[in-house]
Amino acid sequence: MKNIYTIAILCLFTLLITSCGSKPGTPAADKQTRLAELKTQIAALEKEASALEMELNPGGKTERQKIVGVESFPQTVFRNYIDLQGSVLADQQLFINAKMPGTVDQIMIKTGDRVAAGQTVALLDDAVIKQGLAELENQLSFASDLFEKQKSLWDQKLGTEVQYLSAKNNKESIEKRIATTKEQWEMIKVKAPISGVIDEVIIKPGGSVAPGMPIARLVNLSKLEISAEVPEIFAGKVKKGNAIRIHFPDIDKEYDSKITYVSPIINQVNRTFKVKAALPANMSGVLPNMLALIKIIDYSNSAAYVLPINIIQKDSKGDFVMAADTVNGKWVAVKKQVTIGKYYNDKVEIKSGINASHMLITLGYQDLIEGEKLSVQNK
Repeated sequence: MKNIYTIAILCLFTLLITSCGSKPGTPAADKQTRLAELKTQIAALEKEASALEMELNPGGKTERQKIVGVESFPQTVFRNYIDLQGSVLADQQLFINAKMPGTVDQIMIKTGDRVAAGQTVALLDDAVIKQGLAELENQLSFASDLFEKQKSLWDQKLGTEVQYLSAKNNKESIEKRIATTKEQWEMIKVKAPISGVIDEVIIKPGGSVAPGMPIARLVNLSKLEISAEVPEIFAGKVKKGNAIRIHFPDIDKEYDSKITYVSPIINQVNRTFKVKAALPANMSGVLPNMLALIKIIDYSNSAAYVLPINIIQKDSKGDFVMAADTVNGKWVAVKKQVTIGKYYNDKVEIKSGINASHMLITLGYQDLIEGEKLSVQNK
Protein backbone atom coordinates (compact mmCIF):
# COMPACT_ATOMS: atom_id res chain seq x y z
CA MET A 1 0.00 0.00 0.00
CA LYS A 2 2.91 2.30 0.77
CA ASN A 3 4.08 1.97 -2.79
CA ILE A 4 0.72 3.29 -3.98
CA TYR A 5 1.07 6.42 -1.88
CA THR A 6 4.66 6.93 -3.04
CA ILE A 7 3.56 6.78 -6.66
CA ALA A 8 0.79 9.28 -5.93
CA ILE A 9 3.29 11.69 -4.33
CA LEU A 10 5.67 11.40 -7.27
CA CYS A 11 2.81 12.14 -9.63
CA LEU A 12 1.93 15.20 -7.55
CA PHE A 13 5.57 16.26 -7.58
CA THR A 14 5.66 15.98 -11.35
CA LEU A 15 2.44 17.96 -11.63
CA LEU A 16 3.72 20.70 -9.37
CA ILE A 17 6.94 21.00 -11.32
CA THR A 18 5.05 21.10 -14.60
CA SER A 19 2.43 23.60 -13.51
CA CYS A 20 4.64 25.79 -11.34
CA GLY A 21 7.92 25.47 -13.17
CA SER A 22 10.04 28.57 -13.67
CA LYS A 23 9.67 30.53 -16.81
CA PRO A 24 12.67 30.98 -19.08
CA GLY A 25 14.96 33.56 -17.66
CA THR A 26 13.99 32.97 -13.97
CA PRO A 27 17.01 33.67 -11.66
CA ALA A 28 18.73 30.60 -10.15
CA ALA A 29 18.01 31.77 -6.58
CA ASP A 30 14.28 31.69 -7.22
CA LYS A 31 14.57 28.16 -8.61
CA GLN A 32 16.36 26.95 -5.49
CA THR A 33 13.68 28.50 -3.30
CA ARG A 34 10.88 26.82 -5.29
CA LEU A 35 12.61 23.42 -5.13
CA ALA A 36 12.90 23.66 -1.35
CA GLU A 37 9.19 24.41 -1.07
CA LEU A 38 8.25 21.39 -3.16
CA LYS A 39 10.46 19.07 -1.11
CA THR A 40 8.80 20.30 2.04
CA GLN A 41 5.38 19.57 0.56
CA ILE A 42 6.48 16.07 -0.49
CA ALA A 43 7.83 15.30 2.97
CA ALA A 44 4.53 16.36 4.51
CA LEU A 45 2.54 14.21 2.09
CA GLU A 46 4.74 11.16 2.76
CA LYS A 47 4.27 11.60 6.50
CA GLU A 48 0.49 11.82 6.10
CA ALA A 49 0.45 8.77 3.79
CA SER A 50 2.48 6.73 6.30
CA ALA A 51 0.08 7.62 9.07
CA LEU A 52 -2.90 6.58 6.98
CA GLU A 53 -1.18 3.31 6.03
CA MET A 54 -0.52 2.46 9.68
CA GLU A 55 -4.11 3.28 10.53
CA LEU A 56 -5.52 1.11 7.74
CA ASN A 57 -3.05 -1.80 8.12
CA PRO A 58 -1.83 -1.88 11.75
CA GLY A 59 -0.46 -5.43 11.37
CA GLY A 60 2.05 -4.51 8.72
CA LYS A 61 2.32 -5.48 5.06
CA THR A 62 -0.53 -7.64 3.59
CA GLU A 63 0.47 -10.74 1.62
CA ARG A 64 -0.97 -11.06 -1.85
CA GLN A 65 -3.07 -14.23 -2.25
CA LYS A 66 -4.48 -15.22 -5.60
CA ILE A 67 -7.88 -16.95 -5.52
CA VAL A 68 -7.82 -20.26 -7.39
CA GLY A 69 -10.09 -23.26 -7.87
CA VAL A 70 -8.60 -26.72 -7.34
CA GLU A 71 -9.70 -30.25 -8.15
CA SER A 72 -8.28 -33.75 -7.73
CA PHE A 73 -8.42 -36.28 -10.57
CA PRO A 74 -8.64 -40.00 -9.72
CA GLN A 75 -7.67 -42.63 -12.24
CA THR A 76 -10.31 -43.36 -14.83
CA VAL A 77 -10.75 -44.81 -18.31
CA PHE A 78 -9.34 -42.83 -21.24
CA ARG A 79 -10.49 -43.73 -24.73
CA ASN A 80 -9.38 -42.31 -28.02
CA TYR A 81 -11.92 -42.46 -30.84
CA ILE A 82 -11.96 -42.15 -34.60
CA ASP A 83 -15.00 -39.99 -35.38
CA LEU A 84 -16.94 -40.82 -38.54
CA GLN A 85 -20.32 -40.31 -40.13
CA GLY A 86 -22.23 -43.32 -41.39
CA SER A 87 -25.67 -44.42 -42.48
CA VAL A 88 -28.04 -47.28 -41.75
CA LEU A 89 -28.44 -50.05 -44.29
CA ALA A 90 -30.95 -52.88 -44.35
CA ASP A 91 -29.14 -56.19 -44.59
CA GLN A 92 -31.90 -57.32 -46.98
CA GLN A 93 -33.32 -54.61 -49.20
CA LEU A 94 -34.51 -55.71 -52.62
CA PHE A 95 -37.13 -55.36 -55.33
CA ILE A 96 -40.02 -57.76 -55.87
CA ASN A 97 -39.89 -58.67 -59.56
CA ALA A 98 -42.23 -60.36 -62.02
CA LYS A 99 -40.95 -63.59 -63.54
CA MET A 100 -42.88 -63.34 -66.80
CA PRO A 101 -44.19 -60.58 -69.06
CA GLY A 102 -47.74 -59.46 -68.69
CA THR A 103 -50.21 -56.86 -67.46
CA VAL A 104 -50.75 -56.31 -63.75
CA ASP A 105 -54.29 -57.29 -62.84
CA GLN A 106 -54.22 -56.84 -59.05
CA ILE A 107 -51.88 -55.20 -56.53
CA MET A 108 -52.49 -56.87 -53.18
CA ILE A 109 -50.18 -54.72 -51.03
CA LYS A 110 -49.65 -51.10 -50.10
CA THR A 111 -46.73 -49.14 -48.69
CA GLY A 112 -46.01 -50.05 -45.08
CA ASP A 113 -47.55 -53.54 -45.23
CA ARG A 114 -45.64 -56.39 -43.60
CA VAL A 115 -45.40 -59.48 -45.80
CA ALA A 116 -44.11 -62.99 -45.26
CA ALA A 117 -41.76 -64.89 -47.51
CA GLY A 118 -43.76 -66.54 -50.30
CA GLN A 119 -46.81 -64.30 -49.86
CA THR A 120 -48.55 -63.26 -53.11
CA VAL A 121 -48.32 -59.49 -53.53
CA ALA A 122 -49.63 -59.06 -57.10
CA LEU A 123 -51.44 -60.96 -59.85
CA LEU A 124 -50.87 -60.68 -63.59
CA ASP A 125 -53.62 -60.98 -66.20
CA ASP A 126 -54.00 -64.72 -66.98
CA ALA A 127 -56.54 -64.58 -69.81
CA VAL A 128 -54.05 -65.63 -72.49
CA ILE A 129 -52.69 -68.48 -70.37
CA LYS A 130 -56.20 -69.74 -69.60
CA GLN A 131 -57.07 -69.74 -73.30
CA GLY A 132 -53.87 -71.56 -74.21
CA LEU A 133 -54.43 -74.10 -71.43
CA ALA A 134 -58.01 -74.77 -72.65
CA GLU A 135 -56.71 -75.42 -76.18
CA LEU A 136 -54.08 -77.82 -74.88
CA GLU A 137 -56.61 -79.72 -72.82
CA ASN A 138 -58.78 -80.17 -75.95
CA GLN A 139 -55.75 -81.40 -77.85
CA LEU A 140 -54.94 -83.77 -74.99
CA SER A 141 -58.46 -85.20 -75.06
CA PHE A 142 -58.17 -85.96 -78.78
CA ALA A 143 -54.62 -87.29 -78.46
CA SER A 144 -55.66 -89.52 -75.54
CA ASP A 145 -58.53 -91.02 -77.53
CA LEU A 146 -56.27 -91.63 -80.50
CA PHE A 147 -53.62 -93.22 -78.28
CA GLU A 148 -56.16 -95.55 -76.64
CA LYS A 149 -57.37 -96.75 -80.06
CA GLN A 150 -53.81 -97.29 -81.34
CA LYS A 151 -52.93 -99.10 -78.13
CA SER A 152 -55.97 -101.33 -78.47
CA LEU A 153 -55.00 -102.17 -82.04
CA TRP A 154 -51.41 -102.77 -81.07
CA ASP A 155 -52.49 -105.08 -78.28
CA GLN A 156 -54.42 -107.07 -80.90
CA LYS A 157 -51.34 -107.18 -83.11
CA LEU A 158 -53.03 -104.84 -85.55
CA GLY A 159 -51.60 -101.66 -87.00
CA THR A 160 -47.92 -100.70 -86.99
CA GLU A 161 -45.58 -99.97 -84.12
CA VAL A 162 -44.88 -96.53 -85.62
CA GLN A 163 -48.54 -95.58 -85.42
CA TYR A 164 -48.69 -96.71 -81.79
CA LEU A 165 -45.49 -94.89 -80.74
CA SER A 166 -46.51 -91.75 -82.62
CA ALA A 167 -49.87 -91.60 -80.81
CA LYS A 168 -48.16 -92.21 -77.46
CA ASN A 169 -45.51 -89.55 -78.07
CA ASN A 170 -48.13 -86.99 -79.16
CA LYS A 171 -50.19 -87.58 -76.00
CA GLU A 172 -47.15 -87.32 -73.69
CA SER A 173 -45.94 -84.18 -75.46
CA ILE A 174 -49.27 -82.42 -74.93
CA GLU A 175 -49.24 -83.48 -71.23
CA LYS A 176 -45.80 -81.88 -70.77
CA ARG A 177 -46.99 -78.69 -72.50
CA ILE A 178 -49.96 -78.55 -70.13
CA ALA A 179 -47.64 -79.01 -67.12
CA THR A 180 -45.38 -76.22 -68.38
CA THR A 181 -48.38 -73.96 -68.99
CA LYS A 182 -49.62 -74.58 -65.47
CA GLU A 183 -46.18 -73.66 -64.12
CA GLN A 184 -46.36 -70.45 -66.13
CA TRP A 185 -49.84 -69.87 -64.82
CA GLU A 186 -48.44 -70.08 -61.29
CA MET A 187 -45.96 -67.32 -62.22
CA ILE A 188 -48.78 -64.82 -62.63
CA LYS A 189 -48.65 -64.76 -58.84
CA VAL A 190 -45.85 -62.35 -57.93
CA LYS A 191 -44.55 -63.42 -54.50
CA ALA A 192 -42.33 -61.82 -51.86
CA PRO A 193 -38.93 -63.59 -51.76
CA ILE A 194 -38.32 -62.65 -48.10
CA SER A 195 -40.25 -61.38 -45.12
CA GLY A 196 -40.23 -57.64 -44.55
CA VAL A 197 -42.00 -54.32 -44.97
CA ILE A 198 -43.18 -52.88 -48.29
CA ASP A 199 -41.24 -49.63 -48.67
CA GLU A 200 -42.68 -48.60 -52.04
CA VAL A 201 -45.19 -49.92 -54.56
CA ILE A 202 -43.86 -49.07 -58.02
CA ILE A 203 -46.42 -50.57 -60.46
CA LYS A 204 -50.16 -49.88 -60.50
CA PRO A 205 -52.93 -52.19 -61.81
CA GLY A 206 -52.99 -52.10 -65.60
CA GLY A 207 -49.27 -51.51 -65.91
CA SER A 208 -47.11 -53.75 -68.08
CA VAL A 209 -44.20 -55.70 -66.63
CA ALA A 210 -41.38 -57.84 -67.95
CA PRO A 211 -39.13 -60.41 -66.28
CA GLY A 212 -36.87 -58.63 -63.76
CA MET A 213 -38.96 -55.47 -63.77
CA PRO A 214 -39.60 -54.27 -60.16
CA ILE A 215 -43.13 -54.17 -58.82
CA ALA A 216 -42.36 -53.10 -55.24
CA ARG A 217 -39.40 -52.48 -52.93
CA LEU A 218 -39.15 -54.74 -49.87
CA VAL A 219 -37.03 -54.07 -46.76
CA ASN A 220 -36.25 -56.52 -43.99
CA LEU A 221 -35.98 -54.32 -40.88
CA SER A 222 -35.12 -57.21 -38.58
CA LYS A 223 -31.48 -57.06 -39.69
CA LEU A 224 -29.95 -53.59 -39.93
CA GLU A 225 -26.32 -52.56 -40.16
CA ILE A 226 -24.32 -49.37 -40.12
CA SER A 227 -21.86 -48.48 -42.86
CA ALA A 228 -19.15 -45.80 -42.91
CA GLU A 229 -16.17 -44.68 -44.96
CA VAL A 230 -12.89 -44.54 -42.99
CA PRO A 231 -9.94 -42.35 -44.13
CA GLU A 232 -6.96 -44.28 -45.42
CA ILE A 233 -4.66 -43.05 -42.59
CA PHE A 234 -6.54 -45.31 -40.15
CA ALA A 235 -6.08 -48.45 -42.23
CA GLY A 236 -3.70 -49.97 -39.67
CA LYS A 237 -5.89 -49.16 -36.67
CA VAL A 238 -9.40 -50.19 -37.66
CA LYS A 239 -9.94 -53.93 -37.55
CA LYS A 240 -12.78 -56.41 -37.44
CA GLY A 241 -13.98 -56.74 -33.86
CA ASN A 242 -13.16 -53.14 -32.81
CA ALA A 243 -15.74 -51.75 -30.39
CA ILE A 244 -17.73 -48.77 -31.65
CA ARG A 245 -20.38 -46.40 -30.30
CA ILE A 246 -23.18 -45.30 -32.61
CA HIS A 247 -25.18 -42.13 -31.94
CA PHE A 248 -28.33 -41.19 -33.85
CA PRO A 249 -28.71 -37.43 -33.31
CA ASP A 250 -32.17 -37.24 -34.89
CA ILE A 251 -33.67 -39.57 -32.28
CA ASP A 252 -31.02 -38.97 -29.58
CA LYS A 253 -30.19 -42.64 -29.04
CA GLU A 254 -26.90 -44.47 -28.65
CA TYR A 255 -25.94 -48.09 -29.24
CA ASP A 256 -22.74 -50.09 -28.77
CA SER A 257 -21.61 -52.56 -31.38
CA LYS A 258 -18.54 -54.09 -33.00
CA ILE A 259 -17.12 -53.88 -36.50
CA THR A 260 -18.18 -56.92 -38.51
CA TYR A 261 -16.59 -56.07 -41.85
CA VAL A 262 -13.53 -54.12 -43.00
CA SER A 263 -13.05 -53.68 -46.73
CA PRO A 264 -9.67 -54.88 -48.00
CA ILE A 265 -9.73 -52.26 -50.77
CA ILE A 266 -9.01 -48.51 -50.67
CA ASN A 267 -11.35 -46.37 -52.77
CA GLN A 268 -9.11 -44.60 -55.27
CA VAL A 269 -11.45 -41.62 -55.58
CA ASN A 270 -11.80 -40.54 -51.93
CA ARG A 271 -8.97 -42.61 -50.36
CA THR A 272 -11.24 -44.36 -47.87
CA PHE A 273 -12.21 -47.92 -47.04
CA LYS A 274 -15.61 -49.21 -45.96
CA VAL A 275 -16.51 -50.68 -42.57
CA LYS A 276 -19.78 -52.18 -41.37
CA ALA A 277 -21.24 -53.06 -37.99
CA ALA A 278 -24.39 -54.89 -36.97
CA LEU A 279 -27.23 -53.10 -35.20
CA PRO A 280 -29.65 -54.60 -32.67
CA ALA A 281 -32.85 -55.96 -34.21
CA ASN A 282 -36.07 -53.95 -34.25
CA MET A 283 -34.62 -50.72 -32.87
CA SER A 284 -37.34 -48.16 -32.33
CA GLY A 285 -36.99 -45.15 -34.61
CA VAL A 286 -33.94 -46.40 -36.54
CA LEU A 287 -34.64 -46.57 -40.27
CA PRO A 288 -32.59 -47.43 -43.38
CA ASN A 289 -30.53 -44.52 -44.73
CA MET A 290 -30.66 -42.69 -41.38
CA LEU A 291 -27.44 -40.78 -40.63
CA ALA A 292 -25.39 -41.68 -37.56
CA LEU A 293 -22.27 -40.47 -35.77
CA ILE A 294 -19.81 -43.29 -35.24
CA LYS A 295 -16.96 -43.48 -32.74
CA ILE A 296 -14.46 -46.28 -33.30
CA ILE A 297 -12.32 -46.98 -30.23
CA ASP A 298 -8.71 -47.25 -31.42
CA TYR A 299 -7.02 -46.82 -28.01
CA SER A 300 -8.05 -47.41 -24.41
CA ASN A 301 -6.31 -47.00 -21.03
CA SER A 302 -8.33 -48.24 -18.06
CA ALA A 303 -6.11 -46.57 -15.42
CA ALA A 304 -5.35 -43.10 -16.75
CA TYR A 305 -5.33 -39.61 -15.31
CA VAL A 306 -7.53 -37.57 -17.62
CA LEU A 307 -7.29 -33.77 -17.47
CA PRO A 308 -8.94 -30.87 -19.28
CA ILE A 309 -6.59 -29.90 -22.06
CA ASN A 310 -6.85 -26.19 -21.26
CA ILE A 311 -4.96 -26.48 -17.93
CA ILE A 312 -1.87 -27.93 -19.65
CA GLN A 313 0.91 -25.33 -19.97
CA LYS A 314 4.39 -25.47 -21.47
CA ASP A 315 7.80 -24.14 -20.43
CA SER A 316 11.41 -24.86 -21.33
CA LYS A 317 11.23 -28.21 -19.54
CA GLY A 318 8.09 -29.34 -21.30
CA ASP A 319 4.43 -29.71 -20.34
CA PHE A 320 3.26 -28.88 -16.83
CA VAL A 321 0.19 -28.17 -14.72
CA MET A 322 -0.11 -25.89 -11.70
CA ALA A 323 -1.06 -27.46 -8.39
CA ALA A 324 -1.78 -26.17 -4.90
CA ASP A 325 0.35 -27.47 -2.01
CA THR A 326 0.80 -26.46 1.63
CA VAL A 327 4.04 -24.95 2.93
CA ASN A 328 4.15 -23.96 6.61
CA GLY A 329 0.39 -24.26 6.73
CA LYS A 330 -0.21 -21.95 3.78
CA TRP A 331 -1.28 -22.74 0.23
CA VAL A 332 1.30 -22.05 -2.48
CA ALA A 333 1.49 -22.70 -6.21
CA VAL A 334 3.75 -25.52 -7.43
CA LYS A 335 4.59 -26.83 -10.89
CA LYS A 336 3.99 -30.44 -11.85
CA GLN A 337 5.87 -31.50 -14.96
CA VAL A 338 3.76 -34.12 -16.77
CA THR A 339 4.12 -36.61 -19.59
CA ILE A 340 1.24 -36.41 -22.05
CA GLY A 341 -0.28 -39.37 -23.88
CA LYS A 342 -3.13 -39.05 -26.34
CA TYR A 343 -5.70 -36.28 -26.87
CA TYR A 344 -9.41 -36.60 -27.55
CA ASN A 345 -11.62 -33.53 -27.89
CA ASP A 346 -10.97 -31.39 -24.77
CA LYS A 347 -9.38 -34.20 -22.72
CA VAL A 348 -5.77 -35.35 -22.49
CA GLU A 349 -4.24 -38.53 -21.09
CA ILE A 350 -1.48 -37.98 -18.49
CA LYS A 351 1.01 -40.84 -18.29
CA SER A 352 3.17 -39.53 -15.43
CA GLY A 353 3.77 -36.52 -13.17
CA ILE A 354 0.57 -36.45 -11.10
CA ASN A 355 -1.50 -38.71 -8.87
CA ALA A 356 -4.96 -38.72 -7.34
CA SER A 357 -3.78 -36.83 -4.21
CA HIS A 358 -2.60 -33.75 -6.09
CA MET A 359 -4.85 -30.70 -5.96
CA LEU A 360 -4.60 -29.34 -9.49
CA ILE A 361 -5.50 -25.72 -10.19
CA THR A 362 -8.30 -25.59 -12.78
CA LEU A 363 -9.40 -21.97 -12.22
CA GLY A 364 -6.99 -19.07 -11.98
CA TYR A 365 -3.95 -21.03 -13.18
CA GLN A 366 -2.99 -18.42 -15.77
CA ASP A 367 0.15 -16.37 -15.00
CA LEU A 368 0.74 -18.14 -11.67
CA ILE A 369 4.32 -18.12 -10.38
CA GLU A 370 5.68 -21.12 -8.52
CA GLY A 371 5.66 -20.36 -4.82
CA GLU A 372 2.97 -17.71 -5.11
CA LYS A 373 0.56 -17.57 -2.15
CA LEU A 374 -2.96 -18.86 -2.86
CA SER A 375 -6.45 -18.67 -1.54
CA VAL A 376 -7.88 -22.11 -2.42
CA GLN A 377 -11.48 -22.91 -3.24
CA ASN A 378 -12.49 -26.51 -3.98
CA LYS A 379 -14.68 -27.08 -7.04
